[in-house]
Amino acid sequence: MKIALGAVVAALLLAPAAAGKGEAQPVPVCGFDRCVQSHHGFDLVGIQPASPLRYVTAPPFGPYYIVRFSMGWAPEQRVFYVPGVRLVRSGFNWTRIDLRLASRLGDETAGVRPYPPPVLTGVLVGSRQAGELAAYVHVFDRLPEAPVAPPDARGYALVLRSDAPSPWTNENTNVTYFPAVGTLHRHGEWIRAPASLARKIDHDLGVVPPGAGSDGAPFPWGPIGAAVGAGLIATLVAALSFRRRKPARAS
Repeated sequence: MKIALGAVVAALLLAPAAAGKGEAQPVPVCGFDRCVQSHHGFDLVGIQPASPLRYVTAPPFGPYYIVRFSMGWAPEQRVFYVPGVRLVRSGFNWTRIDLRLASRLGDETAGVRPYPPPVLTGVLVGSRQAGELAAYVHVFDRLPEAPVAPPDARGYALVLRSDAPSPWTNENTNVTYFPAVGTLHRHGEWIRAPASLARKIDHDLGVVPPGAGSDGAPFPWGPIGAAVGAGLIATLVAALSFRRRKPARAS
């Protein structure tokens, strides 16, 4: 079940009303190099007359904009917009905006470079720092759904870190990994972790399955056993051959 949008959506709903019956006050939509004033920034939560919110799965890393606004009585809030897939992250959820709004926002942000996909500067797995960060970019790949983890399954929070704020990193990661079942709880949905990613997270957690090597991959007992067995057989054959050729001692 998706998590309610909560205070952020409430603030966005109230702001246009506070501006009166006319057009909502413009808000800054910021890219990598500068911001522009947008008259459609408050529409980014996808709230339109007779049009319900459409929750969707989190997208992979991509270029994005940040909409910044404040209510005066609260700290600055951020809404993230990923134009390549027309998705918005407000609060804990992702929603898709319609083509008309995407076109208007495209006109307003023409010439503004979006933030590039985040570059990971660190990953926290539970309470441990992960090494070799490249695998963690795939946490937000398009992955298959998974059943809800059992109530007694232990989960470990993943925190992806980047220098720039983004909808996937720092306080916005919101991903928990359950090693017993190899699943991720990601932005309100249950996802199956690919085997390679699960092994990587297990390794960084220190949860290496029995019979696995230091990298979490199954230890190659089969090939090693075959090689050892072949060596023993060769040694035995050589010993028997030497015994047959050994001359009898003189009496």
